[in-house]
Formats: sequence, structure tokens, C-alpha cells
Amino acid sequence: MIGRSPVMLDLYAQIEVAVRADAPVIITGETGVGKELVAQAIHHASGRRNGPFVAVNAGGIPESTMESELFGHAKGAFTGAVDDRAGKLVSASDGTLLLDEIECISSRAQIQLLRVLEDGMVYPVGQDVPIKVNVRLLATTKVDLKDEVSLGRIREDFYHRISVLRVAVPRLHARLEDVPLLVSHFLKQAASRNGVPVPEVPDGTFSLLMRHSWPGNVRELRNTVERMAVTAHDGIAGPPHLSEEDHAGPLLSLPATPGPLRDELESAERRTVITFLRRFQGEVGVTAQALGISRRALYERMKKYDLAKEDFRG
Repeated sequence: MIGRSPVMLDLYAQIEVAVRADAPVIITGETGVGKELVAQAIHHASGRRNGPFVAVNAGGIPESTMESELFGHAKGAFTGAVDDRAGKLVSASDGTLLLDEIECISSRAQIQLLRVLEDGMVYPVGQDVPIKVNVRLLATTKVDLKDEVSLGRIREDFYHRISVLRVAVPRLHARLEDVPLLVSHFLKQAASRNGVPVPEVPDGTFSLLMRHSWPGNVRELRNTVERMAVTAHDGIAGPPHLSEEDHAGPLLSLPATPGPLRDELESAERRTVITFLRRFQGEVGVTAQALGISRRALYERMKKYDLAKEDFRG
């Protein structure tokens, strides 16, 4: 996992708590933030690291086959059941089962899964003899499960059982200072995957990337960077092709004549410079890129507003 921003440090602390326990965990966050990556991190750092990690996208399983997928079935249990089949819970025994989009689990499957969490017994479809399993459940969701409980789509007892621990994964827009690190990582990955040299990032590109709202989060950034890698020319990464609205700089154009408007705008500009210097701990180069101005222009503003980079270093 990549990032040194405050919200990522908080995420690492949440993961550490989850690693020390063996209780179910709900991992929340928007689409594309890396919830499965967090689940893998929990598994591989836990006492179950030597056991299997089985990931299941509950949203991609038809309700008619969900019980068979999760709990398995006996031969002849239904039309098409030509052999015994071990479900995902059995496959994940002594390890971790990740249920992505947990809100899509049917009510009947919730009841059966609740039984597994309580006594460790799996009842395959069409079989009376249970199978003992030892599974840790991790679940992800992009919705508020309390709302799903209120709407009757998630059982309240099931909700409380699966949400013993919670890990909230931040959206990318909340940790823009991590964008340069992520871009560097994804460029190396994309270059290796496509058999091309790792390109350099043109001046000003980081500034554009760090002003984008990233509705698709890290997944959107990864796809953008891969496009930059494969469209590279003469060792320089291609353009990110972001919308025009993302290109507007955060600093303001000041009126030439003194007055109340200039005073207000200078105050706003000073606050913006301080915010970005604090975010990047006084690193002038990165701060200037994020602001969309040159290093010289940033130094001029720092001199104007009596700001020293040393004041922002932790």
C-alpha cells in the first residue's frame, strides 16, 4: 500500500488493529479506493497468513446460485448438481474469506452465514451433515449498511455480527499529496506490463493530476497513468487527458490597484500557499507543482507573505 498522507497513516493504524484480532471486519469506501488491497494486507499480516485467501464478489453471484457458491452442495441436490462441490467457505478454511459487496448477500444466505460465524458449521445444499470450518470473514461495501438494515435488505443481527471491526478507506481526493508516489508506482507497473521504458513525467503534469477530483479514485488514477505510459514519446509520458475544469489553478489573479478586493484576494492567496506548504511539509518543488506555478513564483509569494519552508517541516 502506498501513501504517507495523514489519512493513510490513520488507515495503517486501523489495519494494525484488525491484524491483531481475528474478528470479522467491514472495510468501507468508495469504488476504486482499494478495499480488496486492504483486505489482502490484513490477511497477509495476520496469523492466518499461511492459510488461503479466497475473494468472492457477492454482487456477481446470482441469488439462485449464491448458497451453492458459498456453502457448497451435495450431488443431486438440484438439477445440474452432478458432483459434490465444496463452497468458498470450505475452500477458505484456516484462512480468510473476503466477501466483496456484502450488501448483495441474500437474506437466506445471511442466516446461513450467521450460523457459520457463530459455530463454524457449514451445511452444503442438500446435505444434512455439516462441515466444520475455521474461517475469518472480511467484507467490503461502498454503501452505508445501516441504511441497508433500515430498508430491510440486511438483517440487523447479521450486520452486528459482521461489523465487529471497521476499516474506512479514504477516497483519493482526501490524500492528493500521495498522487506523486502513486503515479511513480503505477508508471513502473505499466511500463513493465507493456514492455516499454519508464517514461518521465512532464513539467506541470503533477499539478494537473492533483487538481482532478478522481471520482474513480485510485483505480481511475492507475488507468490514467497506464495510458500516459503507453502513449509516451521520446521518453516523456503522454498527457493525462483530464477535463478542462481540472486545469484551473488555485491561486488568484490580483488587482493592480490597492483596495478591499485586493486585500481579500491576497488573504485568500496566502491561506492557499500556507495550506499547500503544510500539506507537503515545506517541499517547494512539489508544492509549486501542486499549485500550478513555478518554483520561482512560489518563492516570490513566500517572500511576500513572510513564509519560510522550514516552518512547515515536521
